[in-house]
Amino acid sequence: MKFSESFRTISHDTDAVGVVRAAALFRYMQETAFYHLKTVKPTFDDLKSEGKAYLLSRSITKIYEKIYHPETIRFETWASTACAGISFDRCYRAYIGDRLVMESEGVWVLYNFRERKIERVAGNLENYELFDSLGFELPRRLKMPDGEEPSEVGARTYEYADIDVNGHVNNAIYPDMLSNFIPEVRTGDAHIASIYINYKNECRLDETVRVFRCGGDGEWYFRTVKADGNTNVEARIITAG
Repeated sequence: MKFSESFRTISHDTDAVGVVRAAALFRYMQETAFYHLKTVKPTFDDLKSEGKAYLLSRSITKIYEKIYHPETIRFETWASTACAGISFDRCYRAYIGDRLVMESEGVWVLYNFRERKIERVAGNLENYELFDSLGFELPRRLKMPDGEEPSEVGARTYEYADIDVNGHVNNAIYPDMLSNFIPEVRTGDAHIASIYINYKNECRLDETVRVFRCGGDGEWYFRTVKADGNTNVEARIITAG
């Protein structure tokens, strides 16, 4: 059976026009996965005791309509049959009543912080009931539009509120951070309808990244670059009014 958890949206999670921000929806998904990990061995606490955790490698999230406050959203999550080798494929669907409002699929890896290496996930999934994936395309590298090279549009220094229990920037931070560089989202004229993120290299407290962007007309491409020249994240965001 797929795992299910419900959340009531809160006013703090909405933007200036009352729409629940994509970053808040990411947090609800994370919480759903967290509670799922509490019910299946090895649990979140089991992995933590061994110095291990699942880290998100890349994901795509599709938001089919604007979600407002107050609403109750029911999230379903499951491990998919696409899990193999070092990859843990997790899917989500979200409903308001019987209405499908959002879907997401992400590729996770199991990281051993003590040994500083990625481990195979197969032995950790024996107690999971696997279901079909959503079949979303999750490329290992984001291809920028032909003939376009992202130009620098700003910078961001990661602060206290951005950091999670693993000591790095939480993956739910990025939709809000990148929205700062999307004019129609900033003004409330549009919301994020689809967001693909490839998490290339983690960032930690007080690290600053340069933000590069190209595209337009409701389809934006981003690359954030660390001080050492390595890419932090790459993203493709589609907006809708």
